[in-house]
Order: sequence, then C-alpha cells, then structure tokens
Amino acid sequence: MERRDCDRSTPTANSPSYTYPFFDETLASSMARLNLNPQSDYLFNDLGTRAPSIPSLDDTNLRDNYYNNIAATVPATGFGYDVVNGWDNLLNEQGLNRNRNGFDIRGGGGGSIPYLGPDGLVLSNPNSLNGGFYNRRPQPRLENVDLDFLSVKNLRGKILSLSKDQNGCKILRKAIEGVKDENEIDMVLVEIIEHLGELMVHQFGNYIVQNLVEVCSKAQLNRIVSKITETEYQLVSICLDNHGTRAVQRLLRHLETPGQEVTMVMAAISRHTVALTKDVNGHRVIQDCLRYFTDEDNRYLLRELARNCFGLATDKSGCCVLQQCVNSSSGETRDCLVAEIISNALPLAEDRYGNYVVQHLLGLRIPQITANLLRQLEGSYATLSFNKYGSNVVEKCFPESREEQCTMIILELLSNPNVSMLLIDPYGNYVIQSALRVAKGLVRSALLNLVRINFPMMRSNIYGKKVLEFLDKQRSHV
Repeated sequence: MERRDCDRSTPTANSPSYTYPFFDETLASSMARLNLNPQSDYLFNDLGTRAPSIPSLDDTNLRDNYYNNIAATVPATGFGYDVVNGWDNLLNEQGLNRNRNGFDIRGGGGGSIPYLGPDGLVLSNPNSLNGGFYNRRPQPRLENVDLDFLSVKNLRGKILSLSKDQNGCKILRKAIEGVKDENEIDMVLVEIIEHLGELMVHQFGNYIVQNLVEVCSKAQLNRIVSKITETEYQLVSICLDNHGTRAVQRLLRHLETPGQEVTMVMAAISRHTVALTKDVNGHRVIQDCLRYFTDEDNRYLLRELARNCFGLATDKSGCCVLQQCVNSSSGETRDCLVAEIISNALPLAEDRYGNYVVQHLLGLRIPQITANLLRQLEGSYATLSFNKYGSNVVEKCFPESREEQCTMIILELLSNPNVSMLLIDPYGNYVIQSALRVAKGLVRSALLNLVRINFPMMRSNIYGKKVLEFLDKQRSHV
C-alpha cells in the first residue's frame, strides 16, 4: 500500500470540514496552520498570554484607554481573536478549576483565557494550538490577576459558588473588603443567607463570613444571628467545628452589648456551656463570650461554669476557660466561682490540669483568696510536695504568700517524718529549693540543718545534688 492511501482526506479540500492529512505534513506546513505570521504579531502580556501588538502601549493612559474601548476598536475576528464576556468564563466553575494551578490542562486548544481586560473582556484565540496539539501555554492565575476594580455587583449570581472555591473565595473577599454601600452587602446576604451554616463550617466559605461581618450594619448582623440560631443545635454545631469556631469568634467581636443579638447567642449556647467548654474548638467561643460580653450577658453561662467547676477544671480546655472566667467576672458571680475552686483545691492541686487553676488563684495575690486557699491545703503540703502536679502548687505558694504564711508551710514540711525524702525526691527537691529561697531566720537554719544531716545521702543522689548545687549558687551570690 502506498503511503498516500493512508491520508485522512475523504472530504474535499474546499469542504468546510476538510482536515489536512497530518501524515504527509511537513514542519513548515504545521507551523503555518498555527496562524503565526508577521501580519498577526502577538506579544506576551504580563499574564504570560498573547495580546495584540500596539506600538504606543508604553503610554499608561493610552494603554488603559485602549483596553477600556477594546470592544469598539477591535473587530470580533481582528488579529485572530474573539471578544467574549470575561467574567462568565473566568468565574464559572470550570474556569476556576481550570486555572487552579495556572495552566489550562485541556488538550486540543480553544476555550482558554489568554487575557483579562479591565472591563471584564477576554481576548481569546480559538484557533491557537488546535487540531489535537497539547496546549501547554500558561494561563493567567486568578490569584495573580489585579482584582482591585472588581465589585460585588460584578459577582451577582455567582456569590455562593465563589464562596466554596479556593480562588473564587479570594475574589469575593477582595470585593467585600472594598464595599462602601450597605446595599452591596444585602446583595451578598440575599445569595448566602440560607446557606450561612454550611458556609461557616466550609474550609473556604468561613473566610467569606468572617469578612462579611466586618462590614455589616447592626441590622444585617441581626439577620445573620437570627439565621444561625433558628434551630437549637445549629450554632452549637458550628462552634464545635474547626472552621466554624473562627467564624463565630469573628461574629462575636462585632456584636454590641447589650443587644438582641447577644441575647440570641447566649440563649443558644448557655444550655451547652459544658460541652463547648470541654471541646478543643468550642472553648474558644466561650472564652470570647467572657471577654466581650458583660456579667449580665454571661450570667447563665457563668452559673453553668460554677456548677460544673471540678469537671471543667480537670479538663484540658476547661481549665483554660475557668482561668479566663476568673479574670473576666466580678462581684458575686466571681465570688461564687472562686469559692467552688477553693472548696475543691486539694484534688485540683493533684490533677494535671486542675493544678493550673489553683496556681492561677494564687497568682491573683488577693489576700483573702490566698488565705482561704492555704487554709484548704493545710495538712497536705508534704503529700502535695511528693506529687508531680501538687509540687507545682506548693512551689507557687512561696512567692505568692506573705512571710508568716510561708513560715507556716515550711514548719509543716519540717514536722513531717518523711521530710528527708523530699531532699532526694524528683519533685520534692524543687519544693525544698523554693522554700530555701524565701526562708529567713530560724526557719532557714532548720532547713540548712536538715541538709547538713542528710548531706552524704544527697551527694550520691541526682536530685539531692540539685539542692546542693542550688545552695552553692546562693552562697556565691552572698
């Protein structure tokens, strides 16, 4: 069989559907079909795509004027390009996905987005690299396109889909940041209000909600809060989500107190205070309520925290919330919470998380609170000193208490029959060092005598050596 018999040339050369026989084609003829001739000279613009060569485009004003009027000055088939609606191509789902990595990955050419003009016009060359060639020409990345001229009005009808797309989210956030008119915010709300709960827990959508509440009016914030508190558990489930908690936190910062919006939020979450406080995401929302709202706003929340004090104090997230609660509350509410913590001081001091709550109360340096706390721990200082977590509490007592209170604690330790074991204990040795730091007079002499008696034992023990090294440093600084 002769080679010409393999040509795919059934249609005549004059037929519109005529296809060139690729097998006999030379490189020169292939390049000629690409429409790359001197009469159609194209330049690469800053987006890595071709634009018509205009001699005077170095002039900024002339260039802007040229593109602003491109629909009128460039024929539909001029320079081998078609003028199409840029935003329809750029903002649809296929366009967003196609440009995700900066390249049009479709073979066969055609339908690419070579240039995005200021008026939303795109110059595209449907004939470029067609006929089965793989199109590897870089396409403009959405994140690199100058979007300063975009407004919410340009995005109407596409706001929900843009909110859920990585690149679309960036476009929409930029538009929202530049909003000056309350009516434009209403345009956004109209399209997403029924999907707020979904967007707040979405990996991209939550950023749209965060940006939106920054520019909303009080009435618009009321609409948002009303929507997410419609059902009993909707707001709670959002708070428990990794993305949702961020969106709720941003919302809380922009609510005025006192106000109807705050009341709606507190009504929705107060019954679930314990679950939220113990959650790795939800506890952030509770802390923001304590930070931004008044005691009157938080009265039900504070009541639940006090009622479940021990369970929360021994929780990783809950202990942080309780400390924030002590700092933020005042008056009778705070007194009630502090009283609950003090009544559970001993078991809390021995807990891996609860000990931080007890230390926090000592750190307040409020004489009455300190006195009540020390009284609650009285008789247990030696036991606590041998405990990994309790020893931290005993150490904290020394710098935060008055001299006579410190003396009382040291005397209790010295009267314990196992006091010599504290000198070589992994945790007790730190308690002895802290006691030596604050001890004065006869009490200090008693501690030094204890060390002298047990010196041989301490010298051969890793923890005993720590106490001896501490004393050497103290002597060198005298």
